[in-house]
Parts: sequence; C-alpha cells; structure tokens
Amino acid sequence: MDKIDSIARDILEEVCETNEIFEDLDMDLFETGYLDSFALLDIVVEIEDRLDIKVNPNDINKDKCKSVNTFTVFLQGYANKVN
Repeated sequence: MDKIDSIARDILEEVCETNEIFEDLDMDLFETGYLDSFALLDIVVEIEDRLDIKVNPNDINKDKCKSVNTFTVFLQGYANKVN
C-alpha cells in the first residue's frame, strides 16, 4: 500500500467513524449509511489537510467516494493531477 492509499483509507475511516468499512472494500458507503452528502464536505477538508492541496468541491461526488476502492482510485488520480 502506498502513501495515497493509506491516506485515502485514513480519511474514510475518520469521516465514517469506523473501520468496519474495510470488511468489504467495494461496499457502497452511501447505501450502508456510512456516508451521506454532508460527509463529502468533510472528505474535502480531510484531503486538503492531509495532502496540503486545494480541492474544488465540484471535483468530488458520490460516485468517486462510493466505496473504499473507488475513493482510493479517485484520490490517486486527483493527487497526481494537482501535483
């Protein structure tokens, strides 16, 4: 696991307030109630704090945070794009 993968997992664990999300990395975090639309703002703040990058809130949506795996892929691409 590389640095961005670890940060992605840490962000989701912090925002979801549980490590149960790692039992199934493809679990829909919105359908299961671990995330909601307000949590997307928390994710933006966490990305900015942990990666020291400015995130356009329009760049992040439910589809990009649907599961641990989809969020990790999104964050990998986003971090590479802005760096």
